[in-house]
Amino acid sequence: MRGEDRDGIMVDVGANVVMATFAAAVMGLKFLAFEPVLKNLQRICEGIYFNRVGELVQVFEAASSNAAGNITFHKWQSCKCSRFHAKFR
Repeated sequence: MRGEDRDGIMVDVGANVVMATFAAAVMGLKFLAFEPVLKNLQRICEGIYFNRVGELVQVFEAASSNAAGNITFHKWQSCKCSRFHAKFR
């Protein structure tokens, strides 16, 4: 990912707070970022604004999978941080 060919689009699945995406976007690479957790999504949008990469990063409030269906996110009870795990149904 040296950035010689910047015509492609990278995909960041489970973007969290997209630190790697921002680092690549400031070099001119385009990204699609998928993040279902609202708290993380808000941080991503703030980062897009502050890093001035709105034309390079498109964010989707969604989870992604290789199968159609619904998932339920569960917050870890033993952790006071914002860690989630998903259970596919």
